[in-house]
Amino acid sequence: MSVGLPITYSCNDVLQTLGGYILDGFGPTDIVSTEAGRETVKHVEGADGQITRVVRRALPLQKVTIRLAQTSAANRILSLEHDLQRIPGYVPKPYLLQNLGNGEKLFIGAASILGKPGVNYGVEDQVREWVIEGQGDSQLTGG
Repeated sequence: MSVGLPITYSCNDVLQTLGGYILDGFGPTDIVSTEAGRETVKHVEGADGQITRVVRRALPLQKVTIRLAQTSAANRILSLEHDLQRIPGYVPKPYLLQNLGNGEKLFIGAASILGKPGVNYGVEDQVREWVIEGQGDSQLTGG
């Protein structure tokens, strides 16, 4: 996967799982895009120019954005998982995205759903955007 460059797929061209659940029920306009997240090595300099802190992660942060129609069935699983994250003692679930065309994969071992999109009742074609982030391993090269 090219660092920093998003890769976009139709949700019908990939397999997505969150925990033990397969995300499905996608419409023809539902898309998922991936991109490398924040840097994995961060230097923080003090006032005198000396490095005071270095943060390193074993795996780079990955960001997945899923844009679903309000009527997509996958919204239920993502909404439930987001609500569960707020319970003390919650254990993050793994997320897997696999390209069905060539088998390339993105795996996030402990995925966090960053926010819950609002719902606008009465608007049939509203898009709900879910953002999942976590440390992950990617073998994606292009969509």
